[in-house]
Amino acid sequence: MSHSKAESLHFYKYSCYKIGTEKVVRARRLKYTCKDLISFNKFFDQISSGSLGEGLDLKGSDLDIMSINYNFAVYESEKDALQDCGVVLVMDTEETQPCFTNLRVTNYNSLSSCIKQVMEQHRGHNLLSSELYKSQFRKQLSLICPDLNKIHGPCLSDKGDNMDFASCLKCDKFTNIKHKNILINILKKSCETGIQIFSLSKTLHCYKRFPNKDRRSESEVDQMIKELTRFSFPNNPSTIRMSHTLHTLLHHCKTRLSKGIFFLCLSLGYQRIARPHIDIANNKQLYKNYINDISHLLVGVNSDALSGWLKLASYFCLQKNHFSSIEIINNCLSKCTNDKISVGTDLLPIIKLNWKQKHELKLVAQEKLTLVLKTKILNPVIFAIKSSVIPTELKLEARVNFVPTIFDPIAYAYFLHFLCCYHQQDFISCEHCITQLLKTSMVSTTPIGPHTIVEVCKTSQILLGIAYQIQGKKI
Repeated sequence: MSHSKAESLHFYKYSCYKIGTEKVVRARRLKYTCKDLISFNKFFDQISSGSLGEGLDLKGSDLDIMSINYNFAVYESEKDALQDCGVVLVMDTEETQPCFTNLRVTNYNSLSSCIKQVMEQHRGHNLLSSELYKSQFRKQLSLICPDLNKIHGPCLSDKGDNMDFASCLKCDKFTNIKHKNILINILKKSCETGIQIFSLSKTLHCYKRFPNKDRRSESEVDQMIKELTRFSFPNNPSTIRMSHTLHTLLHHCKTRLSKGIFFLCLSLGYQRIARPHIDIANNKQLYKNYINDISHLLVGVNSDALSGWLKLASYFCLQKNHFSSIEIINNCLSKCTNDKISVGTDLLPIIKLNWKQKHELKLVAQEKLTLVLKTKILNPVIFAIKSSVIPTELKLEARVNFVPTIFDPIAYAYFLHFLCCYHQQDFISCEHCITQLLKTSMVSTTPIGPHTIVEVCKTSQILLGIAYQIQGKKI
């Protein structure tokens, strides 16, 4: 084997060990694509970029988000410009470095005073000022994201430099051959530097010291589960845009992996979009809402083994259908066996797998990923701010914290069982539920991390305290 081929193979093994296999990297990219599609804000569309958006989970990497400002339309030449497209900008590269351009306004007189504030004069032309544009964008973004208040190059960053947010202008057509060739040459020169460039990376700096012999690492299934159980969604359920995700799943997902990830995304999203419980005099409309909410929550049961079903049980509890709720809860608790894998959230890390769980994953490695998640994974039960399916007894706790409330699934199942039995005045069963809840709160099955979000173990103890208060007992 030639030296270059051996070195390439060595680097490939090293990359798989440090970053993940091709399938894991593809899964990360699809995960961020799902988050972009499902997230919606009236101010911008989200586009994940940078190393994380490309599926490279490099040590020290921040989250790079781009958004397209559709108020501006950029054209390569004035002859291509359409004057009825808001702020019309034409590229002017006469006095700029390669890969840079000035943006000249062609319809200055028709612009609003707000847009004119980000323009500057240069040799008789009105140009878009990058500094003025970023300053105005920072003021606008502070209304919805006050943490992004620091200008960092072309982006806005938070105080901890964990996130960069860039507002972008789009040029639909780019046909200049000269500009394309310059860009291609720059990329070629970057590639010619070879893999030595990775010595600057915090993740890949020890490439030369990586042993040539095979080294055991996490299995591909383990890595996939870690990635796909760390979805996060907007706190406000009304901003979840499910139609785009469903359309992508039906018309654009060709591989089993992409279908599985988008289906998981749909399942998690549909757990959060049931409408608030409102008293409606019209029985026909009330029944229509009831069926619609149940259909949404039934889609959500496919996310993992428990959390979706417990959301459905919560909804039945709110509707005073306690017997159906108890039946679902008992079925959920029967699934809590030693082969199940309890995971955290985007902020709480996954726990280490025991030998039985690793053996189970090996047995189902060839199965569909969605089937593994649905049968083997125990996600925490997460209620968004102003959730419409959280029990009445927990709404005060959710309002006080102003963050998504996280519960250990087993602890929450026993608490919900307690609520149903209490409302049915089955006090003997209530005592049994409290005994089990006490055991669960002492040893939470979901991992705990040093984060400001409400910790799972703490909320399990809160559930126990609320149960005692409902019974009128002293804590």
